Amino acid sequence: MMLRLNQQISTLMRTTGQILPMLCSLCVAFAVVAQESPQFNLTHLPFSRYGSWLALNMEKAEGPLILRDVNGVFGSDAVATITFSTNGNSVFTTQIATPQRVIVTSSAGRAELWLIGDHALAISTVGLDVVLRITESKQFATGATNPVPQVWHLASNSELHLQPICAVIATRTNGFTATSRNGKVQLALAIGLPGRFAVPSRINCETDTADAMLKWNHFRALLPKMPSDRSVEAEQAWFNLWSCFMRREGVFHYDSVLMSKSVMTYVWSWDHCFVALALAKSNPEAALDQWMLPFPLMNDKGCLPDMWKPPQTVEWYATKPPIHGWALSKLMDTFEIPRPRLQQAYNYLVKWTEFWMKNRDSDGDGVPNYLVAGNDSGWDNATLFDIGTELESPDLSAYLILQMKCLERVARKLDQPEAAEQWKSRADKLKADFLRHSWDGEQFVAKLSKTHTFDPEPTSLLSLMPLVLGEQLDAFQFKKLAARLEKEFLTEHGLATEQVRSPKYQSAGYWRGPIWAPSTYLLVDGLARGGRNDLAREIARRFCDMIKQKAGGNYENFDAQTGRGLCAPGYTWTAAVNLLLMKEYLCKVTPSYPQNKTKQNP
Repeated sequence: MMLRLNQQISTLMRTTGQILPMLCSLCVAFAVVAQESPQFNLTHLPFSRYGSWLALNMEKAEGPLILRDVNGVFGSDAVATITFSTNGNSVFTTQIATPQRVIVTSSAGRAELWLIGDHALAISTVGLDVVLRITESKQFATGATNPVPQVWHLASNSELHLQPICAVIATRTNGFTATSRNGKVQLALAIGLPGRFAVPSRINCETDTADAMLKWNHFRALLPKMPSDRSVEAEQAWFNLWSCFMRREGVFHYDSVLMSKSVMTYVWSWDHCFVALALAKSNPEAALDQWMLPFPLMNDKGCLPDMWKPPQTVEWYATKPPIHGWALSKLMDTFEIPRPRLQQAYNYLVKWTEFWMKNRDSDGDGVPNYLVAGNDSGWDNATLFDIGTELESPDLSAYLILQMKCLERVARKLDQPEAAEQWKSRADKLKADFLRHSWDGEQFVAKLSKTHTFDPEPTSLLSLMPLVLGEQLDAFQFKKLAARLEKEFLTEHGLATEQVRSPKYQSAGYWRGPIWAPSTYLLVDGLARGGRNDLAREIARRFCDMIKQKAGGNYENFDAQTGRGLCAPGYTWTAAVNLLLMKEYLCKVTPSYPQNKTKQNP
């Protein structure tokens, strides 16, 4: 009896000896995570940090980690996959991401991944081997022996360097396997343009990430107060913005927020306005920097580029809509802009406005038009453009009216009364021309330049964007547009960009159906200014609920019927709008705008 008991105790101790280290490892992992909130899912938000050219995410929960080179050409930023194995066999893992690190756990062991500086990734494992496969490689070269780094030349003209620190490396043309030495793997990867970075020879998570964590905690402290039931989503959206910051360099004249560090690794000439507005409530200087981003790149005609990123990539295929006056007015509502910077903004805005009035009025009728398909409007493939590209779209005149009103306001602020009166007169004239040209008595229509042919039954939300004029609209027009918006475009999750009943509707059709953040916020703002706070709040609630309950993150756009996130995850203009709507419309106090009391048309 005693012998049997001793054998049972011995077996239990041996089993416990195997299990306890794993339990301790998991406990440590979760204790670390608890200190580094927020936690987020890598399928919804890439892991990165302020200034880093690298990011990690997952396309599906059971898939590999994807290593992304933010320097990569458009759509080709995914350069490698990272998986884990033991004894040559792949293992199932779970991942928890925090601002400091990614923690990977499995029944066989655990791994931590973190970023070092702007170009390097560190990987440290216990009980797990690392398998990396290159997906974007032009050619392969390798150092002779450890610790000389192996080098892969990537399709983006970057180089990927591997520095083994504690591992046995087996290289191959499409990557490598790092097997453990004494039960551990430690290695560093660095990606960047040749000669612009060093590969770390030592790694330590706390030391390597101390500066980034200090900056993150400082930024986190600036998060405006949000509704208590949305604090998790707010903090994740705030981290989304912070992690997409890139440092001032080349064509980035300021520290700049990329739209995403997955796929959409650029800045576009209207996306930045929404990020500026989200930062304005607690970080005015950074907000003004974000508003300014494209203007140093403006060409001689006053046109802004389509998209850009360092060191010298600037794309001019199209431009983007002139929402900058609307955005600057909202910044002025939020904080006092220093006079020198206000003068700078005024000068930029004048040139940008004149570009549209002088260079994009193809038939000289006083109503400007888009030129490059739908791309100039930002609504690339919207059905409104199915009749042609040189379209006198009603949103464009609405934006320019607001832009001229902003210039009037800024001119008065700068003690330039004559200029202010000129901008007031021009705004009034454009508004009169626009109404005479585009209002058919029931709705605004988009007319082709020169021929003025139009679709009398538009099914695109773009035709309702004049709602952004808010109190500037006649009350009859405002009421008609708001009613149509609510009846024809409002789904369970928010505002579809194409009527769901339309034969042209596509659930994943980019601007032919999905819900987008910029159109949502522009319309919510116009509704509130026009006196429909009730509808503005309801749209805001549905949009934020969709992200929280259905999508799980801030995607580029969303399926209007299911709420599923589409296209690029971790999209910063969506994170910005999510924050703005939570703060402005879901807190107990919402914006107070004058009611639209303009005399109705007979």
